[in-house]
Amino acid sequence: MTAITQYLLNKANSYSKNRTKTYIIPTAAGFKFIFINFSLLLIALTYANNLALLINFLMFSYFLIQMLDTHRLIQQYQLKKISVTNQFSSKECIVHCTLDTAPSSNQFTFLQIELHTKKEVLKPFNFKSFHGHHVDFKSTDLKRGYYQINKIKLFTFGPSRLFYVWRYYGQSLSLYIYPKKIPISLPMQKQSSTSSSEETELEYDQHIRYAPGLSFKRIDWKTYAKTEQLYWKRFTPRHGLNYEINYYKITGEKEDKLSKMAYLIELLYKEGNTWNLILPTKQLNAQSTRAHYLKSLEALSEA
Repeated sequence: MTAITQYLLNKANSYSKNRTKTYIIPTAAGFKFIFINFSLLLIALTYANNLALLINFLMFSYFLIQMLDTHRLIQQYQLKKISVTNQFSSKECIVHCTLDTAPSSNQFTFLQIELHTKKEVLKPFNFKSFHGHHVDFKSTDLKRGYYQINKIKLFTFGPSRLFYVWRYYGQSLSLYIYPKKIPISLPMQKQSSTSSSEETELEYDQHIRYAPGLSFKRIDWKTYAKTEQLYWKRFTPRHGLNYEINYYKITGEKEDKLSKMAYLIELLYKEGNTWNLILPTKQLNAQSTRAHYLKSLEALSEA
């Protein structure tokens, strides 16, 4: 039954990718239900058993109701707006959707989304939460990389999992999955735009939430006494201290190197420092802006 379902699914998907209609086929459990129901019908007719005929009728009615309800889950909603949040591979990646009709929680919890590129399909995004017309889907542990999304598939197996229903939406999205962060100590060698005899001055920038790896010396304990939450004082160097994050000077395999570099970028950005990024195919000059932070992570994703 599973092989039959998979064959039909592959054929149906290849046929429907360039269409926007809603499609439905029985799952493996659905085919088993049909087989049992048909066998019960033959037995009931052979032995003229009215009770078996009644049970068969009730089973068929249940099957038909589930088919219509599962189909309606996809048919009644239209995706009007879709956006996706770039994220580290170890964190939840979120797809934000805006629907034309506000769903009920009982219905929408069964829906899922797939992101399609020209070369591959990302693992399914499951329902996360909704508020009015806005619905979020989540997926974890996605593989590092840059994904150019060209299609989105909205699908469901319904509460009974007897039917597989899906629909495609043409959509152009860019998604960066950054490397997961592996802690590493800061590079020992620092470059400075000032002379070595000149003392570096720091000026206060802003408070940020404390994260593991940041120095305890800059925790604002007065704020903690008021809010019972750890906040960290971020300072920006006035004279442009700069660290070098060099792919060739970090030990490990490729993925480990990129993960350690992602950790350093995150740490230096939070501390307000600047950094040069050196990769085998790309180099970014020293900055400390958020744009530089995002470009650095995107470069790691594409490395």
